[in-house]
Amino acid sequence: MSASRISVTTDPVAQAAIDWWVKLQSGEGGADTVDACSRWREADSRHDAAWMRLEGFAHAVRDIPSDFAHAHLVGTSAAGVDKTARGRQRRALLKGMAGVAVLAGSGMAAHEWTPWQRWVADYSTSVGERRRVMLAADIQMDLASDTAVSSALRNGQRQLTLLRGQMGISVQHADGSIPLLVNVGESHVEAVNARFSLLRQSSGMRLDIYEGSLRVDTLEAGARLLSAGTALYRQQGAWHEGPAQQNGAAWIEGLLVANDDRLSVVVAQLARYRRGVLSVSPEIEGLSVSGVFPLDDTDRALDMLAHALPITIKRWGGWWTRIDSVEPRPSQGSA
Repeated sequence: MSASRISVTTDPVAQAAIDWWVKLQSGEGGADTVDACSRWREADSRHDAAWMRLEGFAHAVRDIPSDFAHAHLVGTSAAGVDKTARGRQRRALLKGMAGVAVLAGSGMAAHEWTPWQRWVADYSTSVGERRRVMLAADIQMDLASDTAVSSALRNGQRQLTLLRGQMGISVQHADGSIPLLVNVGESHVEAVNARFSLLRQSSGMRLDIYEGSLRVDTLEAGARLLSAGTALYRQQGAWHEGPAQQNGAAWIEGLLVANDDRLSVVVAQLARYRRGVLSVSPEIEGLSVSGVFPLDDTDRALDMLAHALPITIKRWGGWWTRIDSVEPRPSQGSA
């Protein structure tokens, strides 16, 4: 049951590339920063390779310049938020702050801070942590934030159970080997040579296949064989097939890739990687965002959003963060 190696997935070269990327995207530096980044890339081929991987993510996002990713606003402008909307924002904020006290004594808080899945798991991550586990020599398992996985060997077969969160798997068995079995609730995935990700959510699981093929068995839909480029997910009580989210595995590199996504969706993904409450005003949650953002530093990711969008980030200690629209400055009256 033990892994041959467990390590935090923080490649120093990849992390340095992300740091340069964030500096350029957030507007922290000017021409000197661009020149310094170029010198860093030229200093080592590994540096340039890490940068090119980042650019690969950016090129997959619509409306992103080739030099660096950015977030942009589509449709609604700050000028369109009137006084009535701002009043609703303030009331929503007050309600949310009052709800913190309720949440602190509720079962939701107990689930957040002492999830039972971590007690029974063989491998787990806390909120904001990512880990890589090598199971023998042919199975690589990546765990996203707040994830729990149990592992067992039964009759020579490696069996994993995703109890909570999100995992990425790369398995390279020799032909004729016993397939890896991954359980998610009442669904089962078998793989011999494949790369895929699994997300456990309240509606069921979501499976995205990037390489190879898998045999998937679900209670309602039975067994089926799925190939690379395919996704399987449960929605409104039924199973659906669709295209795999190719950028959906960017979290393994410590990145969140948004491609014309709603601000509320981006915020929800960032919230998985930080403790406390992160909320967005209903008036701006439909704004469209495209860009590449760091998951291992969500405060910087939020600052990048604020740099590109007409929004404000309001923080109260380390436990409450609110994203609101920019309030227009009051006009100055004559003396």
